[in-house]
Amino acid sequence: MLSRRVGACGFALLTAAGCSSREHAPASADSVPDVSTLEMSQGLTRDLEQAERDLAALEDSIYLFLGDTVSAVLKEADASWTQYRKLECDAIRLEFAPGTMAPIAQLECSVELTDARRRFLGEQHDFIRAVRPTARTGR
Repeated sequence: MLSRRVGACGFALLTAAGCSSREHAPASADSVPDVSTLEMSQGLTRDLEQAERDLAALEDSIYLFLGDTVSAVLKEADASWTQYRKLECDAIRLEFAPGTMAPIAQLECSVELTDARRRFLGEQHDFIRAVRPTARTGR
């Protein structure tokens, strides 16, 4: 996690530079713009919403491809993963509490974990499609 690899000051600088990083090239430490915690929170909230939409679309594709039985198990795993993400990111928030960066750190954690899950599931789905090109339904 980003917040565990750098100190609080470094994390704040990287977060400020990385808000809405999907649209902008990362800024160097010398050119970090003045960004309020509100603006960071808004940018990360948009990033999280997009990450969750991307993950949901991939999961829907996987569920359609794999069929009902496997999908039911994957949906249980997703519920467990969602709970894990909440607990992990709540812990990150506590690490930065009571400072103003606490909610920013929590949002960054949620974005990172959601993107990592989407990448992982995407790789698995690509592999399954390569091995078994036709969908199985209800098995």
